[in-house]
Amino acid sequence: VILSPTKELALQTLKVAQDLVRMVPSLVCGAVTGGEKPKSEKARLRKGLALLCATPGRLAYHLQNTEMLKTDNCRCLVLDEADRLLDMGFEPQVRQIVEKTDMGKSINRTRQSMMNLNSPGLSRL
Repeated sequence: VILSPTKELALQTLKVAQDLVRMVPSLVCGAVTGGEKPKSEKARLRKGLALLCATPGRLAYHLQNTEMLKTDNCRCLVLDEADRLLDMGFEPQVRQIVEKTDMGKSINRTRQSMMNLNSPGLSRL
């Protein structure tokens, strides 16, 4: 799961991911970002995804309202532009996603979390 602060960034990430996995048809990528009817996103989620690009608000919505969305096989959570996610006020949704998901709780699985920082001041640390 890759969380991005904006729909545009999530869709850009999806396009790059699709280009990278083009030669491996079993790896399916998708996005849930808002601006689209949740029903059509549910249909996409139902098919199963190896990589999900999402905005925090829409992923939190689906975790709460889409019963068949399972995250127990999720091994990695990426917070893309984590500083912007916080600056834009998404901390409650990010916390909800981390707490509500069962990522890494199945036997012999752990979730790896990663953050990408966009702030020039932080990149020098």
